[in-house]
Amino acid sequence: MKLIKLNATLSTNDYLKALLKSGLPAEQTVVIAKDQTQGKGQHGNRWYSKAGESLTMSLYRRFEQHPEVFAFMPQMVVALAVKKQLDALKIPAVSIKWPNDIMSYNKKLGGILIENIWTAGKPAHRVIGIGLNVNNELPEDLPRAHSLKQLTGKTYEVEELGMRIAAQVYQYFDDFRLVNQQDWYAAYLQVLYKKDKAATFRCGANPPFTALIKGVTPDGELELQLADDSLQQFAVKTIKMEY
Repeated sequence: MKLIKLNATLSTNDYLKALLKSGLPAEQTVVIAKDQTQGKGQHGNRWYSKAGESLTMSLYRRFEQHPEVFAFMPQMVVALAVKKQLDALKIPAVSIKWPNDIMSYNKKLGGILIENIWTAGKPAHRVIGIGLNVNNELPEDLPRAHSLKQLTGKTYEVEELGMRIAAQVYQYFDDFRLVNQQDWYAAYLQVLYKKDKAATFRCGANPPFTALIKGVTPDGELELQLADDSLQQFAVKTIKMEY
């Protein structure tokens, strides 16, 4: 892996995308920033981080087109790689909250943002952003967020953790073609946050409703069992899960 270390940047994903405009970065390029001032989450949400205490990094990988692969598979692979390394640190009760959050119990530890970069009308590059609360104390106005240090009382070496996660991500991307993708899919569903439990959701300006989380489709839609026992799928931009 090639590591690029930055003291500060607006966004590691944007930094890596800028490298793409000036020339292809090396395969398995990893960008880690001590301070990210305009980090992004799903749908453009801001990512809170404190300089030197959070992991803010982006990984580059060439886009590989495999028509038979589930559309949501890259998100599953990255999330499972992050969980693997957190499990190795004995972080308790790590799960994956659809579509891109890393949880411990009911607290958010971090998130994932994968951006596909298109060239000549087709996807050519993949930028994988990972943000993780590591040693920081989260402010009171973020009651749903937590850090590894708040969970365990231990202090972690942020860059070392980032490189371990990056290595796991690249290994899983290399491995997933060798393993039946149904096995990856099953592994993801096993650690899905609140699977087979009730949660509250909002769709636009409509009143909130409660439904059972039954799973995630191969295309990345959330499958819910509604009050009338019917099953319905929801795309990422059409619904928001409340904690």
